[in-house]
Amino acid sequence: MLRKEGKELVVVAAAGRNLGDAVHPIIEHAYANGCKSIRWHTRNPNHIRHGMANIDAKLVTKKRGIFHDEYVFRLEL
Repeated sequence: MLRKEGKELVVVAAAGRNLGDAVHPIIEHAYANGCKSIRWHTRNPNHIRHGMANIDAKLVTKKRGIFHDEYVFRLEL
C-alpha cells in the first residue's frame, strides 16, 4: 500500500520476491508527485536489504511488537 504524507511517500507492508522490480517504479512515482523521501515499513528487514540492494535506504526505527517487530527505512530523494 502506498500513501503520501506531506512530502514523503509511505510504503506499508513492503515484502515479497518482486520488491526489487517494484522499487524503481515506486521511486519514479515519488519523484513525479513531488516527494522528498520514501519511508518503507516492513516486518522483515531482509526484504528491504535484498530487494533494495543498490538503494541507499537507511534503517530509522525499529518498533518492538508483541508478535512482530516493525522496521522503518527511509530513502532521501
